[in-house]
Amino acid sequence: MLAFVYHALVCFRSTFTRRRSWLLFCAVVVSFLAAPEMIEVTSMCRFWQGNEAIYHRFLHFFRSKAYSFEALFAAWRISCGVKRSPFRSPGGLCC
Repeated sequence: MLAFVYHALVCFRSTFTRRRSWLLFCAVVVSFLAAPEMIEVTSMCRFWQGNEAIYHRFLHFFRSKAYSFEALFAAWRISCGVKRSPFRSPGGLCC
C-alpha cells in the first residue's frame, strides 16, 4: 500500500519548485487518506500530532506560490490517463 501511495505521489514532484513543498503536499494527501476525520487544517495537525507552528505551515501551504494549481491539476489528469479535462468550463477550470 505504501509503495502504491509513493508511486502515485511521485508523479506530482515536477509541479513543485521546492522539495519541502512537495513533502508537505505528500503530508496533506496522507492526512486526507489516513485521518479518521477531516474537518479542517486542525484535523491534519491532530493526525500529525503537530503544534501551532505546524498549523501555520499547513495554512501557508494552501496559499503558497511554490506550486501552480493548474500544473498540479494537469499532473493529476496525466496520472489518471485523462486526455481532456472533465472540469473545463468556458471560463476556465471549475473546482
